Amino acid sequence: MITREDVGDVTILVESENDFLADTTALKEMCSQLLEEGRRQVILDLQNVFVVTSVYLGGLLSVTKTFREKKGVLKLVHLQPAVSSVMEMTRLSRIIEVFNDRETAIKSFSQ
Repeated sequence: MITREDVGDVTILVESENDFLADTTALKEMCSQLLEEGRRQVILDLQNVFVVTSVYLGGLLSVTKTFREKKGVLKLVHLQPAVSSVMEMTRLSRIIEVFNDRETAIKSFSQ
């Protein structure tokens, strides 16, 4: 399940670990809905995610590309150590901005 919270112009999505391991359909659908609503500043909070699969990483890359095509931005926050390591090894952290906390990630949209 993905929960949503709007903070001004920024939307925060929180992933729960069990929902995405096999597939990223829910994330892609949620992000498409946000773009249709004109919500272009999105933070994906991965605090509950301790393991990621190659399928999830591919889905994350796909969502990031879609946001860029629609003049939006997807940022990540609260990566667990194992997830952070995978992001570094795959160099996805060079493509998708990663932050330690929500406040910093939210402020980064206005810089």
